[in-house]
Amino acid sequence: MNFFISFLLCIIVILGNAQTISKPKLVVGVVIDQMRYDFLVRYKSNYGQNGFNRLLNQSFVATNMHYNYAPTYTGPGHTSIYSGTTPAIHGIAGNNWIQDGVKNMYCSQDDSVKTVGANGKAGEMSPKNLKTTTICDQIKLFSNQRSKVIGVALKDRGAILPAGHTANAAYWYDSKSGNWISSTFYMDKLPNWLTNFNGQNWSKKLLAKGWNTFLPIDKYINSTVDDNHWEDKICKGGSCCGEPKASNGEPTSHCNSFPYSFPEEDMNDVIKVTPFGNTLTTMMAKEVIKNENLGNGAETDVLAVSYSSTDYVGHSFGPYSKESEDTYVRLDREIEDLLNYLDGHIGKENYILFLSADHGVQDVPGFSQSLKIPAGTIDDKKQKGNFNQLLKEKLGIDSLIKHIINEQILLDNDLISKNKLTAEQICDVLNAQDSKSLKGIHGFYSFKMLSTSPIPNNIKEKLINGYCPRRSGEITILLEPNYMSFSNKGTTHGSPYSHDTHIPFILFGSKIKPKQSNQLYNITDIAPTLSSLLGVLQPNGCIGKPIVEVEFLR
Repeated sequence: MNFFISFLLCIIVILGNAQTISKPKLVVGVVIDQMRYDFLVRYKSNYGQNGFNRLLNQSFVATNMHYNYAPTYTGPGHTSIYSGTTPAIHGIAGNNWIQDGVKNMYCSQDDSVKTVGANGKAGEMSPKNLKTTTICDQIKLFSNQRSKVIGVALKDRGAILPAGHTANAAYWYDSKSGNWISSTFYMDKLPNWLTNFNGQNWSKKLLAKGWNTFLPIDKYINSTVDDNHWEDKICKGGSCCGEPKASNGEPTSHCNSFPYSFPEEDMNDVIKVTPFGNTLTTMMAKEVIKNENLGNGAETDVLAVSYSSTDYVGHSFGPYSKESEDTYVRLDREIEDLLNYLDGHIGKENYILFLSADHGVQDVPGFSQSLKIPAGTIDDKKQKGNFNQLLKEKLGIDSLIKHIINEQILLDNDLISKNKLTAEQICDVLNAQDSKSLKGIHGFYSFKMLSTSPIPNNIKEKLINGYCPRRSGEITILLEPNYMSFSNKGTTHGSPYSHDTHIPFILFGSKIKPKQSNQLYNITDIAPTLSSLLGVLQPNGCIGKPIVEVEFLR
């Protein structure tokens, strides 16, 4: 009898501590492309009360979440959030890679499917290259496919990879037609509601008044002066920003300061590089919820939405530009709009939402240099020639390096084998260069060398976690902080350093207790945390751990 009572008490305790909540009708994943954690805090004074600030005040907020791999790019980032693992396992080794050292591959490329909703190749995409399941797949499997899962993003990879293999649909934006499209992986034709939505020419309507700051520009005190020589153009057309060509045929507009206006013929494409691309994404997300009846079934549905325009703007202007600050101020209002829509159509008690980012971003080298902070750019094409010449001089063999991509070197393995060389010998030669030749480069490491190399363990771990056999190079190039393979205007991301790895994580829902945590978490902890909350199996390649600090309101 005593044993039976003790057994019952144990069951009661287990049930009381179970990390699950009553089944939500809808899970909304929001990934913001190129959002460093500091953007939540640095722009806070210009945010309203019901967007980012509502989330910060009413959510579990992890202030110290990082990517635990490099290269930190869009395709791997979205995949890692939803799969709970790194490129070493999920296989999305970059936005692009060289398959088996031979074939150029794009992360969501699928030559076996066709575009739906437009002409051209923009829809020849699917999750075919993804080796693991995502949390969306696991929710579908748990419900025996009764749940609905839909991905939405301007970028195909931002819609397709999170939604996984079993998604009902993924929709992305085709800048040539101005349409939201899909592929035959998901459907044979667009639903009628989307055809009608595409017919509204929203890109042209949203850009009709051009782009000026949402708030008076003098309120943007957290960004540097407008119009800097290190900023790139917003568009590259001959009549960019509405200014005619000069007599020699060259564009006259520098196109990197407010206000902006856009010729009608450029609008379908240029909207991506303005905050109105995010507006279009919110509009599309709401249309999906309404027309696909998400959150109205007996099972938990998922909407995976990614805001891509922040990345396009960030690449052109950098994280201390007026353009980036205005883009985030406007995105704050988009988040408010989305939350209000969810409150009204799903109900505050019936959904959970998480928000994170696929990577951070480095400061523009020109901006850093103006403040006497070390920074610079590396020319991969030039470096490849220089490195091959050096290797020829030292080893007597030409063209040992076939490609440099994703801060990795792909070797000609036939030549390496024929001449009985090793990747470690190549690294030794490259690392022995003089300091001038190595400016901006910390060192070259084969993946075999990393375990014993004199670099911090967390950097080693990130580089190893980013290595995927047959899709990655044999040698990784570790650049110095704030050095990048890029042009001399604008900026990029991809490194294992904090400017690229430190991103936000917010978990919002009526049953989730507001709390701020400064504990270190990895991006791969998001998927298992969601699995724990929902009571479903973790994605099959998951290496993360549930965040046990998440608490629930009783």
